[in-house]
Amino acid sequence: MILNFLQTRDPPILPALHQMPFQKHITSTGFESTFADDLAELRGYGTANKETLGQLLFHFFRRYGYEIDNEQSVISVRHGRLLSRKEKGWWKDPEEKKIGPKEGGDRLCVEEPFNTERNLGNTADPWSWRGIHEEIRAAFRKLKDGKSLNECCEQYVFPVGEKATTHKPPPTRPVLIQSISQVRTH
Repeated sequence: MILNFLQTRDPPILPALHQMPFQKHITSTGFESTFADDLAELRGYGTANKETLGQLLFHFFRRYGYEIDNEQSVISVRHGRLLSRKEKGWWKDPEEKKIGPKEGGDRLCVEEPFNTERNLGNTADPWSWRGIHEEIRAAFRKLKDGKSLNECCEQYVFPVGEKATTHKPPPTRPVLIQSISQVRTH
């Protein structure tokens, strides 16, 4: 999310490496490069953007808390922009109550840049994504209201009536049993 945010600033701070012109070559590890990786050519990229860290933080929380329609958008670092779910093929048809080939419903969809069929956001269940989204919104509201950075970074407290289910499960003990071949019958 942060990479895509920095790619979509005006002017951008980070490039979409897969979208830049490049010469295919064998890297030092023996693999063929699939994106622009000439560091000398990339040096200084983003210096035209004059936003402060505070402004970037404020706009990050506003963008992901309120501006992006998660039912319609896929975050793509590979393309350096938002893709529509329809364009990506990760659609949801609200009239038919159907979800396309990728799960996610109205939750976060983030295209994995090297395996573009993988949704990095699909591991957040509806409850987890709701908590993440509410925290992003709360951070934006605190920044908007002039609260300190420390207040924006306070530990998440579950809303009254909701139970935290992210604690570590108790360890299980191995159980040894005899197999049929080990039981002697006389």
